[in-house]
Amino acid sequence: MKNNENAIICKTFIDQNEFQQAVLDYIYSVDFNKMIDSTIFKDSPECKQAIAHGMVIASMLTSRCTLYCLGKDEEKMQIINNITVNLTPEDIKEIIAEKIRKDIPGISVKPEDIELCVGKKIVEYFHDESEELYFKKAVVNCRIDEED
Repeated sequence: MKNNENAIICKTFIDQNEFQQAVLDYIYSVDFNKMIDSTIFKDSPECKQAIAHGMVIASMLTSRCTLYCLGKDEEKMQIINNITVNLTPEDIKEIIAEKIRKDIPGISVKPEDIELCVGKKIVEYFHDESEELYFKKAVVNCRIDEED
């Protein structure tokens, strides 16, 4: 391929967790069954299972991809290492409360006004099944500040 100085280099960015969840959702959808039914593997449950396993493995490999962090200046893309940040439920509640106080003037919310909802999903990798927890939503009970 010839080097073209005017060529635009484009990289698509996706959220790894969102992509992995989308793959799992697709595998358990009617669309996945329709896709399998349109192939020569439609009468083979083993092939269907193998295709699903391949999709799960491929989606898990996204966690091995380079993690990019885009700042305000998208021209200066900074590559950072994968890091693990352990947040307690109290940390998450404080972050949500602070964000609401900052973005919605006149609203009072404290961390204890926030209820975190966690979801569970059963994930099967090869023949092992495990339960994974994920953050589903937060319910916020806030108050409108009284005017003096």
